[in-house]
Amino acid sequence: MNKTFFKKLLISHLLICMCFISIFITYGYSENLDEDIKPQTINRVSGKTRYETAANLSRKFTEADNIILVSGEDFPDALVSSSIAFSLKAPILLTSKDNIPNETLEEINRLNPTNIYIVGGEGSIHSESLKSLDKNLIRISGEDRFETSEKVAEKAIELGLSNDTLIVTGGLSYPDALSSSNLVKDKNSPLVLVRNNLPEIAKDKNLIAVGGIKNMELENFNGEIISGKDRYETSVRVLQSLNNDFSNLLIASGENYPDALVASAIENPLLLTKKNGYSLSSLDFIKENKIKDFILVGGLTNLPESLIDQLIGLDDDNFKNVKLPEKMPSNHNGKIMVLTMHDVSDIDNAYNRTPEALKADLLNLYKKGYLPISLREYIDNDINIPEGYSPYVIVLDDGTLSKFEINEDGSISERCAFGVFKYIDDRLEGHKTKATFFISGKVPFKQENLVQKKFDLLLENEMDIGNHTLNHVNLSKNPQLIEKEIALQKQNLESYLPDDYEVNLFAIPFSTHFTKKDKSKIFQGEYNGIKYKNIGVAEGGWKLSEAPQNMDLDNTFIPRIPISRSNNFDIPTELYDFLDYLDKNPNKRYVK
Repeated sequence: MNKTFFKKLLISHLLICMCFISIFITYGYSENLDEDIKPQTINRVSGKTRYETAANLSRKFTEADNIILVSGEDFPDALVSSSIAFSLKAPILLTSKDNIPNETLEEINRLNPTNIYIVGGEGSIHSESLKSLDKNLIRISGEDRFETSEKVAEKAIELGLSNDTLIVTGGLSYPDALSSSNLVKDKNSPLVLVRNNLPEIAKDKNLIAVGGIKNMELENFNGEIISGKDRYETSVRVLQSLNNDFSNLLIASGENYPDALVASAIENPLLLTKKNGYSLSSLDFIKENKIKDFILVGGLTNLPESLIDQLIGLDDDNFKNVKLPEKMPSNHNGKIMVLTMHDVSDIDNAYNRTPEALKADLLNLYKKGYLPISLREYIDNDINIPEGYSPYVIVLDDGTLSKFEINEDGSISERCAFGVFKYIDDRLEGHKTKATFFISGKVPFKQENLVQKKFDLLLENEMDIGNHTLNHVNLSKNPQLIEKEIALQKQNLESYLPDDYEVNLFAIPFSTHFTKKDKSKIFQGEYNGIKYKNIGVAEGGWKLSEAPQNMDLDNTFIPRIPISRSNNFDIPTELYDFLDYLDKNPNKRYVK
């Protein structure tokens, strides 16, 4: 796809935003880059409903003699619409079975086409609902989805698609058919749905099957097969087979069909994703092809902001030549964010962050003038950052491998938390991560023969070691274990540490509540002669922390805020909720 499309799309969606009928967000990272580095552009096209999303994406077309109208309620007949949409260079719009939504009607009126192709039978779209359309209506349908797809393919060939090649995929689910739309455009060839046997139209044609042959129940298939271990790897494999320079990419949900279906009418290549994170094969494909321009088709329900975070964190160029913002006036009575996370993983949810998203989080904090300090520095009121900027604290719970993993060749995994911190520190000027690792479990970080090496590296890089109990016990439900769990893990952790290092920071598993007596044991106690006195105790809290001089750290738990974007509560609970709050209320923000 060329730059003209993006210019037209940008102009059209700016107009849409002015009319309050779509969501269109652009993320650009060009202000601090070298001139020879192409900035990353991430756009979103969406609406309040799937019908509005389809109508908004259709605004890419300034005019259209033809429109494809398909069901927005059920996928079988609609899946092969990309064949005829591509042959006619027409947008795909969605309708319900019994009536045409206003958003669809408005877009039809705007384009004022001569012909409207209805793909699917009466079971998908009732003729009664089409009476208000004063257009030439052409229905393409068959006895079932398979016959409908064959008739669509025949019509697409009649309208100009190649008669030499046919793309086939299973018709019992939608993801592979949506990925197949890339081949329709690349091979200029139609798509049909199959099960048990090939249709008559497949005779004497070059065949390309998308998805597993077993899923299609075809025997003795003689053709090319493009397939992966799941719908997302198949989506990538299809893209890899294309004759395309991949300067840009459409992204849509692989868990829900409507947005990807209407995106299949656009010339850009299309990638499917799940909402809680891109597959590793998708990330590798984007990075290998140095893709910079993205359009997410769909709203936050199907494509949450965390997917944008991943794209930002994936692009190394976004971290080049980035500078801190202008200094702010000092405010030593403001609030401080103590940020917590559990696992760094390939999925993103309330407890996990992908490595790419975590990189974007730290980049965003830096660009807003936040710099990390250690939990000990916070407790000691030793805010060791330049004046005019705001401190924040990062703490990590549990002793899982995702916190710190060493590869077989001795290198640090780029997909563990420690690896991400090193990546950021190497690229952002003046950034020095001093995270606190609250560790549970007898074998910290799970690689038993490497525990000592990891502890040495953590201390070398000014990280804190904290206690999270030996067995990750719910201490509120088992108060009799408080002293035992804390004392034994303190002893365990200190066995890997220098003699003068005392483990006296503690994070409460499950962030539960305690009686006054049990709470006192969290701060100080003894078990089998092992004494402990915790100088800082972290809980959940989900709120900003006070300036250190205003905290009673001998009796008060330190509240923490999750580094995530997944919860959608009405009250602020996560990093970006509080970043927004402090942006709007800068007088509440601690500034050195």
